[in-house]
Amino acid sequence: MKYQLKSGLSIYLVTVLLEDTVHVGSGQGFTDTVHRYAIAESKSAAENLATEHFESQGLAVRITDGFETSRATVNSLIRKDVLGFDAGVSEIA
Repeated sequence: MKYQLKSGLSIYLVTVLLEDTVHVGSGQGFTDTVHRYAIAESKSAAENLATEHFESQGLAVRITDGFETSRATVNSLIRKDVLGFDAGVSEIA
């Protein structure tokens, strides 16, 4: 299945600095810095999506910093790992 971004949205890579150190799976160990892709209409909206995502898991967010990426496409990302994917893309035939 192929996807395309909805009009007016972009893909952002958001760096999130947490208040506490957490264990990240897949052998990455302990860290206070994580990165997530987000689909949003602006940098601040992408940062807000990331903040809400981690705070909903009981993690305190200290800093977020996002930037619009030109290398990633919706078809090269793993759907479950992208914040705002379902609302930000549409299927194409």
